[in-house]
Amino acid sequence: VIDRIPLTSSGKVDRTALGKLEIHQRQITTSTSGALNIVEMKLKELWEGLLPVTGLPITSRSNFFDLGGNSLQILRLQGRIRAITTVSIPVVHLFQCSTLSEMAQLIGAATTAHRASSPPPLAQAPPNTILGDRNRYSQLLR
Repeated sequence: VIDRIPLTSSGKVDRTALGKLEIHQRQITTSTSGALNIVEMKLKELWEGLLPVTGLPITSRSNFFDLGGNSLQILRLQGRIRAITTVSIPVVHLFQCSTLSEMAQLIGAATTAHRASSPPPLAQAPPNTILGDRNRYSQLLR
């Protein structure tokens, strides 16, 4: 926390003096210190890989942008979520749901909806049948 922002004689922010200030961090206390669910834990790992190190804890109520996130990082996050879940979440939804718990709920809902709309996997033939044993089938064609 900064008590006051240093200004130049013309009233502008003195960036040199600002860079030399000692910043004191407030301890963040939460009324609920509940454990993170599996989606929140994985999302927290993704955030930790993208966000600058601030020393602040990432809780379910942490906001991506308050922890130093920006629009480019949200795009990278979207790509990593898509790589893990094969679900594409619109960037506008990530901007709207910017806390860890909101994003996790968004990902969970999108993943559930994606699974429900996907066709069931094809049944594989047993390995001892002509269709199941590719080597044997390719030998029969020669």
